[in-house]
Amino acid sequence: MHKKEKMRNLLLVIVLTLFASGCDDNHNNVLKKYGLQAISFAIDSTTYLANNAHSPKCEVSIQMQCMRGNNAPKINQALIQSGFLVTNSLSQTIESTDMEKTLRTFVSQYMDEYINTYGPLYRADSANPTTYNRRYQLKSELQNNQKDILTYIIYLSTAAGTSQTSNQTIAKNFNLKTGELITLSDLFIEGYEESVKDIILEKLQRRLKNHRTGYQKQEGSLTDGDIYITDNYVIGKNKITFIYCEDEIAPHECGEMRVDLSQSELKKYLK
Repeated sequence: MHKKEKMRNLLLVIVLTLFASGCDDNHNNVLKKYGLQAISFAIDSTTYLANNAHSPKCEVSIQMQCMRGNNAPKINQALIQSGFLVTNSLSQTIESTDMEKTLRTFVSQYMDEYINTYGPLYRADSANPTTYNRRYQLKSELQNNQKDILTYIIYLSTAAGTSQTSNQTIAKNFNLKTGELITLSDLFIEGYEESVKDIILEKLQRRLKNHRTGYQKQEGSLTDGDIYITDNYVIGKNKITFIYCEDEIAPHECGEMRVDLSQSELKKYLK
């Protein structure tokens, strides 16, 4: 298809809003103490495969926060590399520290791939337009549950055609003094894995046993081999919450699985 013809058959609407808000006063004061500022921005983009009322469309909605100031590049880069940006052209290990620019590039490439992939399919099968609808939604949340720690939570929701919506939560915890990502090895003593995994397994087994699904009959209980200590967690007040996303360790119908481990349960294993 020639470029001019392609443009005639596409309606592209992109609305970009940049605003320096989105953090409450408490978060802003905490960040300011460490020379940081949270800048919130939104990108809303819709691309249609044809210029008619029944055209399939791809919708992207992003409401995110990026850091500015001391150690901001470290935080932004760790967030960009956390796996929520996936296209054939944009690597999730990109080295950029400019989150806003990276997200704009991601949206542009995501839309291009949508047009190039589904445009020919729709022209060959225009009787089923809803099959080619796509939606990608990103939101973020900041938490400061413990002194010197910033928790950045990403909520990703995607939908394809008439299939179920897929949801994913990604949590990253940062040392506000250094901007470094806090890892499990920063929190726990050496050799903690088996003991902490046993606690998680027991709580998940209890959760699934009480879950009103056919999981127990069809799949049986979770076993030690099914469970691992995820690096997707929130450092909260007197607890750590481990997050297992949909389909990660249990059937889709069980949804996202969160396991709270209190400080008293973990005291023998924490540094």
